[in-house]
Amino acid sequence: MIYRNIDFEFIYKFLSTPTPKLILTHENADPDAIGSGIVLQEHFPNITLGAYNTLNKVAARVVSLLDVEVVLNPTVSDFEKLIVLDSSSPAQIGHLNEGIEGRKMLVIDHHIPGWNWPEGTYFYVDDSATSLSQIIFQFIEYLIRRKGDERERFFSDYLNTHIFEIANFLSRKGCLALLSGIVTDTAHFKHADAAALFTASLLLQSHEIELGEVLSLVNEDNGEDALSKKIAHLKAGQRLKFEVVKDSYIVGYSTLSSFEGSACSKLLISGCDVILILSEEKGSFRVAGRAKYKLTKKGLHLGSLFLTLAKRHGWSGGGHAGAAGISGEGNGKEALLLSVSEVKKAIQSL
Repeated sequence: MIYRNIDFEFIYKFLSTPTPKLILTHENADPDAIGSGIVLQEHFPNITLGAYNTLNKVAARVVSLLDVEVVLNPTVSDFEKLIVLDSSSPAQIGHLNEGIEGRKMLVIDHHIPGWNWPEGTYFYVDDSATSLSQIIFQFIEYLIRRKGDERERFFSDYLNTHIFEIANFLSRKGCLALLSGIVTDTAHFKHADAAALFTASLLLQSHEIELGEVLSLVNEDNGEDALSKKIAHLKAGQRLKFEVVKDSYIVGYSTLSSFEGSACSKLLISGCDVILILSEEKGSFRVAGRAKYKLTKKGLHLGSLFLTLAKRHGWSGGGHAGAAGISGEGNGKEALLLSVSEVKKAIQSL
C-alpha cells in the first residue's frame, strides 16, 4: 500500500522554510529513524533532531560514532513544524503527542498509518519500502533531479554520473546514516528487496564505503552487551511455548526484559514460523513479532494484524508483514496471549 496526500515537492517546500522545525522519532528509536533524520537535518535549515524517551543501543552507537546530537523528549511547542519519522501512530511518540495540536505536521513512514493523527496532518507513506532510509534516499534523488540535468544518457554513463551526483550531494556521514538504516531494517539484508540492494550499492559506491565499515557501525556484539544478548537469547529459548497451527506452522511465544527483537530472529532460525516475545516494564508492555517469509508470502501481515488489535484495545501497534510490534499499558501477558490468538486465526484463514 502506498498512502500519500503530498509529494516530494511538498516535502521540499515544507522543509525549506526558515521556521523552527522538529524531527521526532519513536521511543527506542532505531538507526533507520535516526539515520533518516540525520540526512534531512543536513540538507534543510533550522531543524532539531529529537526522539521520544530513548534510542536503542545500535542507534546510540551510530549517533556517537557519527557525532550527532539527538534531543530526548524535546518541547514540541517550541517548534512551528513537526516532522514525524518512522512512527505509524501518535502513541509511538508517547506524551509528546500532547503538544502536536496546532503544529504543522508531516509524517514520513514506511508502515501502514494508524489512527488519531490530528486533522490536517500531511502524509508520505510507502509500506512497500523495506526501510524509511530508502524513502529518504528517493527524496534525495528527487532533490538532485530538481536542481540537475535531465538529459538522456546511456545507462552506464547515467549510473556513473548519478553516483558522482550522490557523492556531491550527500556527505559521507549522510551515506553511512542511511546505510545503517537500510542494513538494520532489512536484518542485514535478509529481508532486502532489489530496490534496497540497489540503493545500498549506490550509497556504498558514492563515497567508496566498504560494507564492513557499515556492519561495524551497527554491530551490537561489542563488550558487555554481547554476553547480555547471548544470555537473553538462551532465556527466551528456556521460556518458549509453542503451538502447531494447520499441522504445518509453529507459533512460538516467550518473555524477556531486553533484546526481544534479536531473540525473535534466533527463535525463527531455531524452528518457529512465527515468534512473539513479550517485554514488560513499570505497567507497560511491548510484544515483538517476527514471521518467516513463507507465511508472509501466503498473506500473513503481522503489521496489519497488530495495528487492528492495537486499535481495538487502545494500544499502539504496526509494522511490516514479517516484523512488527504492539505496545501499551496494562497486562502484558494478556496482550501476548491475545496476539498469539490473532496470529493463529490469521494463519488458519490463509
